[in-house]
Amino acid sequence: MLFDIERIYMDTSQIGKRIRLLRQEREINQADLGKVLGVSASAISDIERGVTKLSVDDLVKIAENFGVAVSTLLMPPNAQAQVPTSAAVNGSVDAETLSAINAKLDKLLANQEKHANP
Repeated sequence: MLFDIERIYMDTSQIGKRIRLLRQEREINQADLGKVLGVSASAISDIERGVTKLSVDDLVKIAENFGVAVSTLLMPPNAQAQVPTSAAVNGSVDAETLSAINAKLDKLLANQEKHANP
């Protein structure tokens, strides 16, 4: 495996900051990003401030909209160099490994949601 999925950084305020940075780099306003998720601009503001947690589906939608891997949203910038991009995944990681990564990511996110909403 190319990286340790268990080390993903799940701080919602940091995820929000990365989303804000990507949105601003692409010159997308909060209302337009909100349309991607079907929410208001104020809901995007809450996400970017770490007030609102995202579902896995919403993380995927945002990542696809920005053209980045979900790991880009979840991991601190210094750890992202170790994460395969979609191009690397298509060329160097077999389906079984990718499936294992996805399963661990799903488990990690579900575990975080469980602890965040007891």
